[in-house]
Amino acid sequence: MKRYGLIALPVSFFICLFIIAPGRLAGETSPVYAEALINRAMELRLHEDRRWLTLVHYKKTLRGTRSLIDDPKFFLSPSGKTNPRAELESTIRAIVSPPREGEKHAVCRFIARYRWLKDALPIDDNLLPVKGCTEIEDSIDRMRPESASLVFPASHINSPASMFGHTFLMIETGNRSKLLAHAVNYSASAKDTFGPLFYIKSIFGLYPGYFGILPYYAKIQEYNDFDQRDIWEYRINFTPEEVRRMIYHIYELENVYSDYFFFDENCSYNLLFLLDAARPDLQLSEEFYSPWFTWVIPLDTIRSIQKAGIIGPIDFRPSRVSTIRHLEEILSEPGKDLAIEIIRGKKGPDALLQSPLPEHEKVRVCDMITEYVRYEYSRDNMEKKDYSEFLINALAVRSRLKTSGEADYRVPAPANPESGHLSARIALGAGARGNSPFQELRVRPAYHTIMDNDEGYVEGGHIVFTDIVARFYDREKLFQIEKIDAIDIVSLTPGDRFIQSPSWKVRTGLRRRHFVEEKYPLLSFLNTGGGYAWKLPVLDLAYIMGDAELQAGGRLEHNITAGAGVSAGTLTKITRSWKAHLNAKSYYYPFGEKQHETTASLSQRFRTGANSCIMIDIGHTTAASKNYGERRSVNEFLLYLNIYM
Repeated sequence: MKRYGLIALPVSFFICLFIIAPGRLAGETSPVYAEALINRAMELRLHEDRRWLTLVHYKKTLRGTRSLIDDPKFFLSPSGKTNPRAELESTIRAIVSPPREGEKHAVCRFIARYRWLKDALPIDDNLLPVKGCTEIEDSIDRMRPESASLVFPASHINSPASMFGHTFLMIETGNRSKLLAHAVNYSASAKDTFGPLFYIKSIFGLYPGYFGILPYYAKIQEYNDFDQRDIWEYRINFTPEEVRRMIYHIYELENVYSDYFFFDENCSYNLLFLLDAARPDLQLSEEFYSPWFTWVIPLDTIRSIQKAGIIGPIDFRPSRVSTIRHLEEILSEPGKDLAIEIIRGKKGPDALLQSPLPEHEKVRVCDMITEYVRYEYSRDNMEKKDYSEFLINALAVRSRLKTSGEADYRVPAPANPESGHLSARIALGAGARGNSPFQELRVRPAYHTIMDNDEGYVEGGHIVFTDIVARFYDREKLFQIEKIDAIDIVSLTPGDRFIQSPSWKVRTGLRRRHFVEEKYPLLSFLNTGGGYAWKLPVLDLAYIMGDAELQAGGRLEHNITAGAGVSAGTLTKITRSWKAHLNAKSYYYPFGEKQHETTASLSQRFRTGANSCIMIDIGHTTAASKNYGERRSVNEFLLYLNIYM
């Protein structure tokens, strides 16, 4: 009886098929056949299979199971978003049902599901009304996919959607040129250009996100040329069959939306489903999912994929700005002067031919001016007619110069992004404010400050979300929140003779402010500023900005104060492990509670490991009344250990 129990179900299944098949007419499908397949699927518990859960993007929640896809047309069952079993049953019925007029059949609409079910169940194509999807199979055959790469354009601090960087997939085909590959991208469909509005709406999932397929050269143009972003390409060790399996799932997601969330269900997280669909054992999307709130940062997903052992060779593609700045570094001073004269129109490109510069230097100058004019045109700073005329003349001069000059000024690749410190940070410290000693705890989920180690990050970039600082004052036996930076962004971009980029900052949250009176209230604030930064031979980087600040709180006179002032500072890398930041600012608040505030601080960082450092902060603050009749000053010292995780 035990032996009979083991063979009874499959025997019954095939007897059922034997009875059904002879009585079928061409193009018909018996409902009994669908039920037989469904019964077999339930016996195998395929609705709990990892591959099925991946293909429909199911995740466990506090209330059960739900798909992260929000578009109703992605589901065949009315309860498919939250019921994997019902969706599987509806998928099987749709596959074995005749096509409806004017609709794409489920075999083509959900080809990844169909291909998986073919492997999981004894489906006979001869019993199906649609025997595979020739349209998609032929399209993939023409594409000739061979390999896939994960592409990371570096963070773009001036783009709200890409402050943490961005990831997309490149599918290389049988074409020799990588530029003819296909780029697979997930992004929010947003028409808002106002940065703060984008943050607010994307944090709460108010934008739909879609997958899109573009030529790779178009993405290169977008990131390398327009956005001035370096690009890293991480080859993924997928077989051609795994790449094909991934493409099947991409077809399923065509014109299907899921709500875009800036911090978790973003570009990088949704790409993980494509990798999991290609190789289900990876479970990359599971690693970053939590029914509670979580952060998904592009760099962290790259580290996870690398940890999974599927990353192969890494290629670096410098942006046009990186190329221009590298050429500037290797040009002689006479070469720079001549390039500036040609760029500004004081001389034509043919002036190079009469120049006394060495031949190889002429080549560098010519390449510099052609790169620069392309950069200016990409930023809409040149008319097409002027651009074409200049470029043709410059290339004509270039063709008459003998030395190639290319091998000796290839832009050196910086440290790979994933080699930098981890994104989250916790800090423990102790110090004193005046005569009051305290202990301090800091928690920061993301991302990078100008005092962190720059290796793998954009130098001069400072992006912080939700930095919380709490203190316990020993003498007063007082525990209190010192500050909460909801958003703290600084862009220090040094300008030079060729490229001028303004520096700016914005910061908002809660912080305690020092007053002439004996009070130290926690106030909400918004601080913003703009100015310039430049490189210095000894101090590395210096900056100056004009600032404006608005503060509000019940401890203020009239509950509000507003002011403006100036801030300046220097950043110096004394050694590879030792970095110093000297900063001073002076504000006057003429509205609300009228006072002056002047601060000066020195921060020093000593790197102790790839993901740890010791910080020493020394600060002085002076608050003064409107006419400087009253003053009150306080000094502060803090020593703490940063751990990145």
